[in-house]
Amino acid sequence: MKFAQELATKLTSEWRSEYVDYVKLKEIITRLNDGKENEVKFRIMKSMISTDFIQREKMKLSEQFFDEQEKEETKVNLFFNEKISYANRHLADISRNVEEIQMHAKKEQKRLKEAICEFYLFVKKLQAYQELNFTAFRKINKKHDKIMESEDGAIFMNIIKNSRFNIRSLTLNIVRELESLMTTLEDGDTKKAMNRLRVPPITDIVEGKTNHYLLIFGVLFGTCLMFLLAIIGIFYLNNAEFDVDKNLATTIVLFRPTLLIALFIIFFSLNMYGWARAGVNNILIFEINPRDRLTAVQMGCVGTGLLLLWLIFLWIYLVLSSNIIAISYRPYVNYIPITLDILFILFAFFPSKGTELWTTQKFFWKLLIRELKAGFIPVAFVDFWFADQLNSLGQVFLDFEQTLCLISTNKIPLNFIPTPSVVNESAIRIDSDDINDPASFVNTTLQPRSEAESVIEVCSPSSIDYGFRFIFWVLPAYIRFAQCIRRAIDSPKRRAHHLQNAAKYSTSFLKVALAYAYAYSGKSSSSFAFWILANIIASVFTLFWDLRMDWGLLNFQKKQILRDELIYGHGETNWIYYVAIIQDAVLRFAWIAKYFLGTSIISSTLSSSQLAQVWQSLFAFIELIRRFIWNFFRLENEHLNNCGEFRAVREISLIVINEDEIVSLENLMDSREPSHFHKLKSH
Repeated sequence: MKFAQELATKLTSEWRSEYVDYVKLKEIITRLNDGKENEVKFRIMKSMISTDFIQREKMKLSEQFFDEQEKEETKVNLFFNEKISYANRHLADISRNVEEIQMHAKKEQKRLKEAICEFYLFVKKLQAYQELNFTAFRKINKKHDKIMESEDGAIFMNIIKNSRFNIRSLTLNIVRELESLMTTLEDGDTKKAMNRLRVPPITDIVEGKTNHYLLIFGVLFGTCLMFLLAIIGIFYLNNAEFDVDKNLATTIVLFRPTLLIALFIIFFSLNMYGWARAGVNNILIFEINPRDRLTAVQMGCVGTGLLLLWLIFLWIYLVLSSNIIAISYRPYVNYIPITLDILFILFAFFPSKGTELWTTQKFFWKLLIRELKAGFIPVAFVDFWFADQLNSLGQVFLDFEQTLCLISTNKIPLNFIPTPSVVNESAIRIDSDDINDPASFVNTTLQPRSEAESVIEVCSPSSIDYGFRFIFWVLPAYIRFAQCIRRAIDSPKRRAHHLQNAAKYSTSFLKVALAYAYAYSGKSSSSFAFWILANIIASVFTLFWDLRMDWGLLNFQKKQILRDELIYGHGETNWIYYVAIIQDAVLRFAWIAKYFLGTSIISSTLSSSQLAQVWQSLFAFIELIRRFIWNFFRLENEHLNNCGEFRAVREISLIVINEDEIVSLENLMDSREPSHFHKLKSH
């Protein structure tokens, strides 16, 4: 690996701009070698130039090279001085707190240990900063002397060796002091202290451990393909008959939520891998403990494992609901999707202490609790990011509500499969798409059930079901709405911004209200028109917010579409951003396709209820893909904000402060003018 690539891989991404610009220095000294594309012509031209001319050109380039190198050295020294000064001040605060450890409560002691661990990681990053910059200077000066045939680079290295950023004892002493303090907090147990302070890997690509999980991932993925082929093969068996053909709408409702969850986890693992490759520090952004977490490959194993479980249960369901095996097994078929739901819930909430999943579970529980308390507590980035993910999983909420309704109303009794002769032919029904999508297919009104359609249908809506369904439908949007209102209260200077964001999520309430109005109005054309208008307004609003606010694109003041700083292209593959903009616009308005294609494609082979569920599944999957792409650019924008502040590790307070007190302190700082603080210092 070339050193420029090694430097880009190992540097602390939030400090990227403060490292030696190795590429720029290299470009200066390699100008004499330009012309390699046509080496013969280049040699002839070089042979025609006098030696004195070449030497003069070398001297000019050397002078420019060392001038630029001095600027780089000054930049590195200034940044290092700033960070080492902060480190010394913070070390003094930590030492003072450790000396008073007897006065601290258990919770404060735990927080103090976390602060030391995070500060230790910061100092280790500063040590790596020293090493990488010194190596960069050494290699570039060695390259200079080789190309220019001089020893000026070796002479300049004597200056670099004596530079302040290269005084290794400054960081080494802090490291040793932190190790000593942690040993004191661990009652003299050095091994336990060092284990707590261990430095996590720079990236998710770890030799040995990662390869082990890659093998597991490969096995799981291969097994998924095997069961997928087995499921497809079942439908090609001779004389095979399936009850699922008659109950397709209900089967989709029962199996869809767990599939969406498994796919979401797989997509998130791909997000993690992409962030790691691009240098986006999602660990810092999500405020996760970098020492104890799941890597991208491990998260991929979790998602693929859940997908495999889903495929196995679907395969069993298809086999038991067919005439392939003895009829005696068919009464148990309705237990299968319910059992699958229970297993997913147990996986999420059953404590897995002693495994690498345990920390992630605790983080997930804490996050869920914070989402339920939305509007009553201050909001962190991970809180509203996770709420955005829940909005994309809205179909999961609706499907779980529908499953509960089906069980409670005995529509899917757990002791038998109803046949056409069991259900009353004159039963009255309302298809699920009447409420899932008020504009779905005009033939889904109240109507008698024919013999051919006398099968399991979706849950018949009652006034109670309407109420529960309304709650499940608007819950994700309400969480984000409440968070925006809370942020508007906590941040007076950005109140207008957060209120505008709250207005964006309130369009979801409008869509749901108009959906109910459409259903109760007997599907009048005016209600349908208002519902379509509400969806268009919401799509335009959310699209603009995605591009301008969440991704930081569309800078109208500078009259440019892209940002000045780009991570995923580094200025070479900017087309990625244009493709992302186009796909976000297309997928935000993809719901319109249903009304152009829904009544003409495959509608002759499926009932209206079945076709509605197929469309809902398709658009739920499309929304997952849109959110998957959205995540890359949303975290890129947040990462660049952290880079602007050179924030590379979590900032953990040494004192336990109530979250409301933090907000009050921030408001106090925002409300006072800088001159007022100078007055306070003078007293």
